Amino acid sequence: MAGTSNQYIPSPEDVLVVKQILIKKGKLPLELVDAIIDSADYWVKTTTCRTNGEVSILSGRERENKLLLRSYPLGYFPTKENPTALPMTIVDEYPSIPSEPWAESGDFPINATEEVIDYWSRDAVPRGEFPCRKIVFTIKSHDQGWGGPPGCRGTYRGSSTWFDVGLETLSAIRDRQLPPFHLTESLAWQHFHSRSDVEEIIGEFHAANREKLLPYFYLPDPQSANPDAEPIICTTRTISPRTETRTTATEPPETKVEFRHGPDPGLDCLQRNRTGTRDTKEHVITWSCTDNVMDPDSIDGKKLDGEGRGRATGNGEYVRNLKVGDVVTVWGKARYGGWVNYVEEVKIDVYWAV
Repeated sequence: MAGTSNQYIPSPEDVLVVKQILIKKGKLPLELVDAIIDSADYWVKTTTCRTNGEVSILSGRERENKLLLRSYPLGYFPTKENPTALPMTIVDEYPSIPSEPWAESGDFPINATEEVIDYWSRDAVPRGEFPCRKIVFTIKSHDQGWGGPPGCRGTYRGSSTWFDVGLETLSAIRDRQLPPFHLTESLAWQHFHSRSDVEEIIGEFHAANREKLLPYFYLPDPQSANPDAEPIICTTRTISPRTETRTTATEPPETKVEFRHGPDPGLDCLQRNRTGTRDTKEHVITWSCTDNVMDPDSIDGKKLDGEGRGRATGNGEYVRNLKVGDVVTVWGKARYGGWVNYVEEVKIDVYWAV
């Protein structure tokens, strides 16, 4: 089963205890202790996965791009209340709720975001210039089992089913504040004239349908010592894929904000399926902060392409650019008539240093 391993996975507290032992008992300087920890890959790991089922992604405007899975924010260690392993059929829990574009980031409340990040960092500060050390993606999938350009069947050439990596970032708000979600623009403003009317109807709708509107999980309010105090809702805002604005041809015209997805696997593609191959294939892809394939046209870049990966995914930039509060996402893609991306399992392991 996804997510199982014989390797012991330390908590932030475990790592800090080991560091203190090396410093106090071994009388080692902190710089050397950190080097030992890194050499042993003794990092905190957070995992989310979906398994036990199958999702099919078909070509067509409304269905050819599907968010499959998201990690928890970098720097946050999930509790037992936070779901981390889900069947493929479940789409109403934080790791798998579909993503919606936010029109303008400044339009949405994030009044508790910095406070939450500071709170996480008090006891276990994500360490170093690059707190995320590596990400391991595990995907089990295949395409429709036929088609593709001549001579490409069974290879990664000519594949029109693949996976991309996206990026979200934490937005934390107190429970009593109106949370952000896409109905603010797409539904409520069309039927109500005042902001108070909008907030009232959205508040009622959100209370009844919270889990269906946006990815979320709860945290205790760090400002309150009362365990029964109103919690903080943590949701996410999508950074990648980027958004674009489209005006419909209807009367009256409507302005819609949509994600912008490319027509084919790009240089930053996470993994392509083998072309015209019905057998399921497991791909394990590791992105590390120490990756240094900087030239996509180099021998190493071409080697990545031969493995079904994007040539520009070996430079380590995605991992090095991750900040505390950032969320890793995996999207499944399919293009052109007849192409289907069958996904049986997807897992994200995020390793970070404290």
